Amino acid sequence: MAAAVAHPDVIPGWWGELCDSKKLDPKGPKLARLASLISALPHGIGQASASEVDELGIHRAVGLAMERALQQLAWDERPRPPFQVMVDGNSDFGHEDWKPYVRGDVIYSTIAAASIIAKWVLDRLMRIELHSAYPCYDWYNNMGYGTKKHREAIKAHGLSPEHRSTWGGVRKLVKDSS
Repeated sequence: MAAAVAHPDVIPGWWGELCDSKKLDPKGPKLARLASLISALPHGIGQASASEVDELGIHRAVGLAMERALQQLAWDERPRPPFQVMVDGNSDFGHEDWKPYVRGDVIYSTIAAASIIAKWVLDRLMRIELHSAYPCYDWYNNMGYGTKKHREAIKAHGLSPEHRSTWGGVRKLVKDSS
């Protein structure tokens, strides 16, 4: 999951509240409130499927999700202004015009905004859509992490189409279950 957020022309008062999304409680009100405010800005969400991650590898799949987020960036009818793509991390994903910033979500509010909205969308996807479609995996509570209950569900039910079969922990569980 990746997000792109256009820096606002006028900085809203809440802009200073943006922070590293990993510090926000996924079930807490601050994440939902900030995501709601950010979603009023031009933004895009991109995703790579589990099968794309398996086929391309995680690095290329993350770059693809970022490209998709940029393609969805909602612009109004004005001509598209020149912009800089700021990426959280140490890779430009093969794009010379993308600028990586290690810990960018801590340094730049625009990157923090994209990180927050991506986290909010991913949390909702896991807790609502995936948990409803595949309740045995307990995605509502584990968010896809290999908790004991999640590992036991994989052993009992096999993989869903949403599991990344090339990820080491999943690959080992499937191998051990065979």
